Amino acid sequence: MSIGTKTADYNNYFMALKGNYRKGTNRFRTILANPATAEEYSTNLGGCCVVLGWPIGADDRNSQALLAMLKDSTVISQSVLTWLGQWYSEYNQDADMMYGDAVRCAELEADPLMARAVSMYRIALGKLIVTLSVGDCADYADINAVVSSTEAMTAVAAAPAAMQALIVNADAITAAAASETAYQAIFANAEALGAVVASKPAMEAMIASPSALSAMVASEPVMQTIISSSIALNAMVTSPVAMKAVAASSTAMAAVAASSTAMAAVAASSTAMAAVAASQTALNAIAANTTALDALYTKKKRMSGASKTLSGKFIILQISDSNAFNTSSYGYATLSDGTKPNWNDYKGKYAYFKQYKKVATYMKNDTDSDDWIDYFQIA
Repeated sequence: MSIGTKTADYNNYFMALKGNYRKGTNRFRTILANPATAEEYSTNLGGCCVVLGWPIGADDRNSQALLAMLKDSTVISQSVLTWLGQWYSEYNQDADMMYGDAVRCAELEADPLMARAVSMYRIALGKLIVTLSVGDCADYADINAVVSSTEAMTAVAAAPAAMQALIVNADAITAAAASETAYQAIFANAEALGAVVASKPAMEAMIASPSALSAMVASEPVMQTIISSSIALNAMVTSPVAMKAVAASSTAMAAVAASSTAMAAVAASSTAMAAVAASQTALNAIAANTTALDALYTKKKRMSGASKTLSGKFIILQISDSNAFNTSSYGYATLSDGTKPNWNDYKGKYAYFKQYKKVATYMKNDTDSDDWIDYFQIA
């Protein structure tokens, strides 16, 4: 029995590209670098199957390198159309036809191998997402055109299938996070925003975009949605960039300080507390809210004993009633601004920090053995 042409093509390309890692990648690089051979490859189903059809979960260095090279090539669009033509042969020459049907787009997204192929180039990605939002994909050249369009993004945000396709693709969500038109449309739609905060990659993309991050921390509804999601909240409190933005925003800090869940996450994160300690806005918000202070109190430490001292960074939560104040030899704290304010009238729970909203850098007890200071350790 003779081997079919497509199978023979597959075997030939397999031997050329995967017989040896170094030689295979070099051969593919050379094929893609030359217009004639690149075009020939892009219309050869056997060759496209070797790269685009490599099973997910069986990846190796070679397969990843080949996919990356094809993604960056000038023939990625036709290569994907050729490969998808196994199932949709009548549409394998035209992107608008291939991605112009919502049922077909749903099928492409539902199959991990097909979804990987479609996600590899911006034209297919944009057109598929538009079609899933019940738009006309012929109106948009690629994902950049989609995220730049208010009309398109309003429709995408309102369509769960389109939002899911946007979120699961790194290039698409990164493009959306970089576009004010896109992220504002998402933030304005509760369901779309809910999908973003439920996705770690999506939240990381938003955090990585300075403009999107700024918009998030400036919006009380968005911050409340983030706080309601453990995934989103964790992404925020473990990111130095995100927490710096949160700590600098009175809107964001008010939302965080009022939430026991959010404050518990902040108190448990050294990254988050370092940002709080460096921001007067954040310290003011915590000092003004008992919920926030209670979260710190659950993790309090106690410095006790005659003339006991401690250096570092901490928030003073309570001073024992008998702890006398004397800056010359005992009973005082040095704050981050260098001051040593009299604590005699501020020994009640949280009273000292509410009055002096600063991080302490040094503490010293009175000379009596029963004196103590409760504090939250920052560093």
